[in-house]
Amino acid sequence: MPKRTDYPLQVACTRQGLPRKLIWPDGRRSENIAEILDYWREVGAWWDGESERQVYLVVTTTQKSYELYQVLATGSWYLTRVFD
Repeated sequence: MPKRTDYPLQVACTRQGLPRKLIWPDGRRSENIAEILDYWREVGAWWDGESERQVYLVVTTTQKSYELYQVLATGSWYLTRVFD
């Protein structure tokens, strides 16, 4: 069962805008992305003012799986699920 969160983090991206590295806010921890397993766009609850977001399911070089998203209106990144 994945752990659900909406934790802000920094993401380094490729020239094409795809995530390549996760960087935790304290700067002490980072993980390189080995593979993007899937990605999709979500509209969000527009009636509550939520913006459109681009969602990615990734695996890191340490074999951890994460779901993260970028809020397209602001460019902010969030970690939304951690898979055990």
